Amino acid sequence: MLGRIPREAGRAPAGNALPAERPVGATRAPAYGDLLLASSDDAWLRQVRHILLECGAPRVEGVENRVALEKALTEFAPDVLLLDPSTGTFSLETVWIIRTLSPATRTIFLTSCPDDSEALTALREGAAGYGSRQTDAGLLLAAIAVVRQGGIWVAPQVILRLIDEFASRHRPCDNADQRLLALTAREGQIAELIASGATNKEIAGRLRIQEGTVKAHLSAMFHKLGVANRHQLALYFWTMAKVQ
Repeated sequence: MLGRIPREAGRAPAGNALPAERPVGATRAPAYGDLLLASSDDAWLRQVRHILLECGAPRVEGVENRVALEKALTEFAPDVLLLDPSTGTFSLETVWIIRTLSPATRTIFLTSCPDDSEALTALREGAAGYGSRQTDAGLLLAAIAVVRQGGIWVAPQVILRLIDEFASRHRPCDNADQRLLALTAREGQIAELIASGATNKEIAGRLRIQEGTVKAHLSAMFHKLGVANRHQLALYFWTMAKVQ
């Protein structure tokens, strides 16, 4: 369960972002960054927001409907979005809106009834994490830190199912996938770093190149390997390691 529910008077008007709170003198917390919560469940929204602020998140906004979400993504561009699809206001299809309006935002789905099949769909759509709304506060903070650094946060069995799915679609030929052979040496280096969870900024620093160059290489690799995003690229490499 999440931590205690704070006693806060009043409700935020439906559809409006909850006002941000930042303690005097506070600095940006490197582990969590700026966060956005999206849920039509006002009680849960306030509970989680309160906990995150108490744990050191520098800024936490909350929205209750799709219009407010789109506005917040455009104006706020949060590092991580915690999205609750439980009440039907938001759905897995919302991910494409997030990718369009704020490509750098990493999304974690938190639902009242987690399902492995739904988790797989969420990852295919581009989500970075999937779990329960009742996730312990400490674990939720760890999940935020993981996805913000480019990792994926889901149950282990979901990752295994996704790897098996990719393995069945991308069987190697003569023990070596010909598409991997089409990658340049630099693209291979970047792909390995992506699979290890490195961000574009970290990759640029390690290889001493510009972030724009990293993005250009990623676009080329997506085309060569037939994948849609960095999650699928990482899974592709994990799959090759498993089946070879």
